[in-house]
Amino acid sequence: MRGLALALLLIPAVAHARVVNVEAPDGIGRLNATMQAGDVALLAPGEYVDFPEPRARATGGLRFTFIAAPGASIPGGRLAKPYVTLRGFTVHGNFGCEETADRDSILDCVVSGSFDHQGGDYDTYARCRFDGTHFDLNKATLAASSGVTIIECEFPRLGQGVDSGDHLFLVWDADSTTMMFCRKDIIVEAGLPKDLGAEWHFDDRHLRSRGNHTRITLDRASYAVWRWRSDTSLDHGCYGNQFARDTIVVTGPGGGDVSQLLPSSSADCAKKPGRAQCIGAWDATMDSCVIDGTAVGGAGCAMIWQGGMTGWSIVHTVFRMTGPAIEAFDIHRSRLAGSTLVGNPALRWRDQYQRPLWRPGDMTVTGCTIDGGVRFDRRMTRAAGAYKPSRNTYLTPFRVPAWPKDATSNTGRRGAVHPRARAARRVVLSRRRLAVYGAAGMLALGVLGAGIVIVRNRAKGAA
Repeated sequence: MRGLALALLLIPAVAHARVVNVEAPDGIGRLNATMQAGDVALLAPGEYVDFPEPRARATGGLRFTFIAAPGASIPGGRLAKPYVTLRGFTVHGNFGCEETADRDSILDCVVSGSFDHQGGDYDTYARCRFDGTHFDLNKATLAASSGVTIIECEFPRLGQGVDSGDHLFLVWDADSTTMMFCRKDIIVEAGLPKDLGAEWHFDDRHLRSRGNHTRITLDRASYAVWRWRSDTSLDHGCYGNQFARDTIVVTGPGGGDVSQLLPSSSADCAKKPGRAQCIGAWDATMDSCVIDGTAVGGAGCAMIWQGGMTGWSIVHTVFRMTGPAIEAFDIHRSRLAGSTLVGNPALRWRDQYQRPLWRPGDMTVTGCTIDGGVRFDRRMTRAAGAYKPSRNTYLTPFRVPAWPKDATSNTGRRGAVHPRARAARRVVLSRRRLAVYGAAGMLALGVLGAGIVIVRNRAKGAA
């Protein structure tokens, strides 16, 4: 009741707006015919047979608000009306928004089915759980969305028991999506067709992804576990995306082929390598992320920029793979800084598909810990100044690469403290020792002074 009272206090006072009490099972159906923009419906516990679909128009930005008491449930479906707020419902079936459902808010709901958003703009999903096997943003109807926000939602059963259909987590033609602090558990079942993957993004751009945790279990090898590309029918590409403090862990038995994460991936280049569908994803940032594929069995896991690496900035990030931690070609305007790269090899720079060779300053690698060595295709080493490493640590048995010459980098042992960190620690310890010694000295002087005073007082008393 306290939460309900707080919700009512947050509802703006609107002339002629009503607060309506609704009873199961047919109360929503009757309310749909009479509800006006600005009205608030308070739903009693029970199983409702109708879906919230107010017939009136949303005017002046006023909302249709449905607040459910614990135990109130509705059938699955898609919202079709803009400016609708649903809070606290249990939903039986798939759930989401249609193309016409803009600026809707779905809060604190538990959905037995899948996430099924098809085109609504500026809609918000917060603190919801979707127990279905798929996540579909726009693909089912080939719609497009802008400004969808998904915050603190859980998707714990993606892919469970799925052996047909489409990719398990699928985004299509989305602009300016925000996804923050969500948890996704995805399983690629052994029976899922080989051309389907765990998480695919088509033409997903200006994404803001932060603090999300994704666990992908592979019961078979997957040539595209996590893939970002452009569809040939759209040709927008994935660009301007930001990933901050995200974690992706890939595990499972895998299979006889290498499983691949593809942050950029090509479709049909059609002899025009500058097209979005050929480059896949570009102008992206990763900050303080962790992507770990070392727990995949079989032939293991690799991370490959299959469409090229243009405009990528990767800082304070950890990539751990049994195959290459980074394998890339067509590399331009990109950098690695303060990151840890573990793989076989850690870095693999390639010259493929007759793409333009990198130019001076196209790749900088600064302050990274590199475990697994660095390999270059021969033609890559002919471009002077294109690859600029500095202040990196190469863990033994690997050495600082001979090309290009780099006097600022060094080697180190696995588990050892980096020399610069060791020097800094010595300074800190020295300062601590000085502080301890100083405090001990002051204490000793204080004790000595107190002893002298006591002796003098005794001497005076004896006299």
